[in-house]
Amino acid sequence: IKLSLQNTGSKAVSDLSVALNYNSLLYKVKGAVFDVPNLVPGLVHRIDAELECVDENGAADVVRVYVCPLNSVVPILSAFVNMPASEMLLQQ
Repeated sequence: IKLSLQNTGSKAVSDLSVALNYNSLLYKVKGAVFDVPNLVPGLVHRIDAELECVDENGAADVVRVYVCPLNSVVPILSAFVNMPASEMLLQQ
């Protein structure tokens, strides 16, 4: 999953955390929490989250993305990413 965060306000925001919530029976994620030290207005901060479908049938589900201040568990932004069905691996 490629995430792009942009601060559209006029003041810098600091000490944010981005967390992914996913079905662990369907997906394996390398690093589900990312720190964003500073989000300067107008600049885009990109995050690449490695997500692998581990379901043998290539099932799909929703991956939830939450952006929270480090000192709170209440998200300031949330997004729901509808994942497409994955290609099945061919067994040899």
